[in-house]
Amino acid sequence: KINGNAANTVAALDLGGGSTQVTFSAITPASLKQSQYIHQAASPRGPIPVYTHSLSGLGLMAARHAVVTLDQPNTTNVTSECINHIISRRKFHYHGADYFVSGPQENYPTSNVKGNDIEVGEVIPIVNFYNCSRIIKDYVKAKAKPPEELPLKTIFAFSYYFDRATEVGLIDETTGGQIRVRDFKKPQKKSCHEANAEQPFMCLDLTFIWVLLEKGFGLKEDTKIYLYKKIDGHEISWALGAAYNLLRA
Repeated sequence: KINGNAANTVAALDLGGGSTQVTFSAITPASLKQSQYIHQAASPRGPIPVYTHSLSGLGLMAARHAVVTLDQPNTTNVTSECINHIISRRKFHYHGADYFVSGPQENYPTSNVKGNDIEVGEVIPIVNFYNCSRIIKDYVKAKAKPPEELPLKTIFAFSYYFDRATEVGLIDETTGGQIRVRDFKKPQKKSCHEANAEQPFMCLDLTFIWVLLEKGFGLKEDTKIYLYKKIDGHEISWALGAAYNLLRA
């Protein structure tokens, strides 16, 4: 939202496959001094400084690739702590290559299936959340350079943020909606503790999104996130991408 009044603008977070973009009207000295990310945008009240930064490698697919191939160079048969142990050689296509991803096959943690706190099923393998989240935190912290001003903004998020939120029932696919950062944690923990062969990367993806928002961008657990696919009939991600390219020109 660029209307010449920077105090009333929102921050736009766009999560693509290869990178994530952060865009907002800059007000604080800390943001304004990062001249390499500041561009002057036209508004009815005259030019206003806009912070826009594309962080390569922090897109969802790029992060997924980095996590599943960690410490496994020169091979397409990979094993990851962030993949459930029941998964074997699931194909993941990235940058023209096919990777065959499996979960660890030995010494996996287990969880009892329960209903009303009473055991009703068999013991199933689960993702080791500590190991997985540590890997993702290390990766995000090595690449993220969060602007200090971002946590002060009203946050709108698009693309894969929206897609994953709809897939786990956090928002309606048609209308979008509002959640808090912490709301990504419940379905993330659920997906990591289920042997779901239909969505083998959901645990990894949701853990990455939560870590990126909280640890990468410095947002608090109770920060509101507004998730939409379209506004006034326009695809948000396309509009943000076009604006980013225009500002770089």
